[in-house]
Amino acid sequence: MQTTEKNMQKYETYTQNMNRLNQALQNNSYYEAILIEYATIEDRTNSILSDAGFEIKKKNGYYLGIAEKLKIMKNKSPFTDEICREKCSLELIESIDCWKKERDNLIHKLMEQPVDEEKLQILAEQGKELFRELDNSVRALKRVIKK
Repeated sequence: MQTTEKNMQKYETYTQNMNRLNQALQNNSYYEAILIEYATIEDRTNSILSDAGFEIKKKNGYYLGIAEKLKIMKNKSPFTDEICREKCSLELIESIDCWKKERDNLIHKLMEQPVDEEKLQILAEQGKELFRELDNSVRALKRVIKK
């Protein structure tokens, strides 16, 4: 598939998923919202790490997990450089990591305890905000890294 065609397909998929995310939040379908948010955070971290020259796949063919990618963004150059840190703060990276841990805890205990709908809603809304912040940061970082 040619790059232009691939980019158009990715744009269409992204738009479709953002519409689904908004609809899921409006319909109180918080698990679906959290799933889409997690996937978009995976996509954005894959994109920026790949652009920065990092290998995002392990030797076994699986992608690095979000925790591993956030660790790179927290501790490795070029992300630790002052100009990059201005574009993607440690606070954002740590907030995403905390959100991910809350999400993991929720999912792993899904069948063990009753669902706290209020907590689920808060987590879904936080995920959307964090994704938007990360998306903006990745766009800004790409302009700096590609120079």
